[in-house]
Amino acid sequence: GALYWYPPGSDFDTTNGYPQAWANNYATYVNKMTARIPGTDHPSTDGKRYSMEVYDIIGQLLKNQGYTALDINSNPNWKDHVYGYPAYSFIDGKRAGPITTYFATAIKRKNLTYKQYVYVEQVTRNGAQITGVKTNDTSLGPNGMIPLTSKGRVVLSGGSFGTPRILFRSGIGPTDM
Repeated sequence: GALYWYPPGSDFDTTNGYPQAWANNYATYVNKMTARIPGTDHPSTDGKRYSMEVYDIIGQLLKNQGYTALDINSNPNWKDHVYGYPAYSFIDGKRAGPITTYFATAIKRKNLTYKQYVYVEQVTRNGAQITGVKTNDTSLGPNGMIPLTSKGRVVLSGGSFGTPRILFRSGIGPTDM
């Protein structure tokens, strides 16, 4: 766990189905993310790498075949015939990520309510405007619906499978979904 590679620009390319605006602007948001959750190939507090025997053996084999050693997260667009030390999301020797960075900041806000074990089924919308969040928890509102004010915002963080599921159920995404 905690392996953390920055995405290459090709991940957000129009040839992969992303809108041109994403292809043009992804780096701005990746830079914001990596400022909050930096990657490191030295996850220990003493700056040493531990248990690198596999890297030493495989690295020598790859080097002999013409591969180049590099800092993986310093070169996210260079993925062909390269290798590097594993990159991790650790800060001060501890596993980091959205929970220890974004959530730790957000939970301190007076206008945020955190609920565990609530399943988001979809967001409701009026055109491009999200008007609410439909959940499985009827204690949060009629039929589990949490309405948003006109200035309300929704942050979806259901992972690589859960977030697209919510978007597709909400009618957001490719028209064939």
